[in-house]
Amino acid sequence: MATTKSTPKLADPTHGDTKPVVVDETTRILNRILHLELNGVMHGMQHRLLASWLRKARRRALNVGKLLVSRNSKARPLVNELVQDARLSESELLMAAIAREQPRLSAYRALLSQVAGRDPELEAFARARLAEDERFLAELAGMLHQPNGPTPSN
Repeated sequence: MATTKSTPKLADPTHGDTKPVVVDETTRILNRILHLELNGVMHGMQHRLLASWLRKARRRALNVGKLLVSRNSKARPLVNELVQDARLSESELLMAAIAREQPRLSAYRALLSQVAGRDPELEAFARARLAEDERFLAELAGMLHQPNGPTPSN
């Protein structure tokens, strides 16, 4: 007996008299979004590891300061350089976060374009994610351009 491979279909791909959803393209876009979302999970894990490392680095810095004080020496970190480095680093982190959000936003826009008027469930999903991501992007951009905040490095 030969088996035939059936093409996946949405429950009601036409939704009335509109054009049917192109299932293969919708699936491709959803897989791209899945990849981008999982990439965000990985970045979150990296940030947690970085936070752990920062806590250890803070303890080490405090221990060095205590050693200096215990030897009647003064701790003299180059504060201006530290502040400048922190501002550049913060700015670079914000710009990198904005750059990471752009492909995901584009993927959700592609999904919306693909399913608008054709699949109400996926359309609502795409619109909700776009609204959420656009708010987040606006927050990041706002942090980047705060008057006393970081300035982009050139």
